[in-house]
Amino acid sequence: MEGANDQFEDIIGSGVGDEYGEEEFEISASNQDAGDDKFDQYVGALQDILLDEEFENMTKSFCVKYCMEFEATEENKLQYTSIFKEYQDTIEGYLMTRLAKEVPDFSMEYFSNELKNRKDEIDEQIMDLLLSFSDFAQFKEMMIFERAHFVATTPKPKSKKAQALGLKDHID
Repeated sequence: MEGANDQFEDIIGSGVGDEYGEEEFEISASNQDAGDDKFDQYVGALQDILLDEEFENMTKSFCVKYCMEFEATEENKLQYTSIFKEYQDTIEGYLMTRLAKEVPDFSMEYFSNELKNRKDEIDEQIMDLLLSFSDFAQFKEMMIFERAHFVATTPKPKSKKAQALGLKDHID
């Protein structure tokens, strides 16, 4: 076993590289073409935007504002259409502005075509979110989920009878 440790020491202590015996290195994919790099740049920028707190707050605010309008039924109310349109305009406008800022020469036409052809290369959660911008059923499902979460996490006011009896909202 001592021989293996000697080899390990030889690799570590070889003195090659900077003053600490370390070399800088870069990992690159030599088989990728410019189209792959461009697509990866677009996807990376999109992921950064979607994970950004500002985007999360904007979508959460929108969902909280309208989630109580949605019901978990087969029937779709007329107002769902205008809410869905507002959601598309809000999200699409925000994404377009941010992507144009983050990616030089951003082309939505190019990115849309690449997404169709390479959807298997995109994280499933990101694809679901992208679909919610154009797929009404996905959007409605998201709004119903938000409604359930909102109802479950919103504190309920004390009834007048409970107040009159002096009952507390919580157990000490």
